[in-house]
Amino acid sequence: MVGSAYGVETAPTLIHATRPDLVFLDLEMIQGNAFDMLNRLQPISFQVIFVTAFDNYAVRAFRYSAVDYLLKPLDINRLVAAVEKVSGKVEKEKVMAQMKMLLENLGNISLSHIFYRIHNSHIINLQKIKNYQKGRGGSVIVEDNSNIEVVIRRRDEFISRLLK
Repeated sequence: MVGSAYGVETAPTLIHATRPDLVFLDLEMIQGNAFDMLNRLQPISFQVIFVTAFDNYAVRAFRYSAVDYLLKPLDINRLVAAVEKVSGKVEKEKVMAQMKMLLENLGNISLSHIFYRIHNSHIINLQKIKNYQKGRGGSVIVEDNSNIEVVIRRRDEFISRLLK
């Protein structure tokens, strides 16, 4: 835990200073409620788990993109599951941010010339193809020796891209 605040006036200062990935919020706070505090922090740059004795604010909490809404007394299994859900979201967001930065740095390279969707489930790097095997739609073998099917409707365009 990085810190705790009890009021609508002090919580934003702590959140700005510590930049947490996750904030646990009770609905009732000194000088207002959790929604008042969240309104002061827009846009919200952290995940929120509500921990409260009030069950009638769940819908409103999810409008603020709450990851979970836990009722007191806490069920430890629900708490663990909620935290695991957050860690997955935070990791995914960090990876997506890194990918976005990489793509922005590659701005002069047209990625559509490097990658091609050969199947609904597969986008491949054309520079990593080792071999094309003829067949109905055909298949490609890539550097890691994976054999990936080419969907029939994409075959002709795919072959023309390979020949460029």
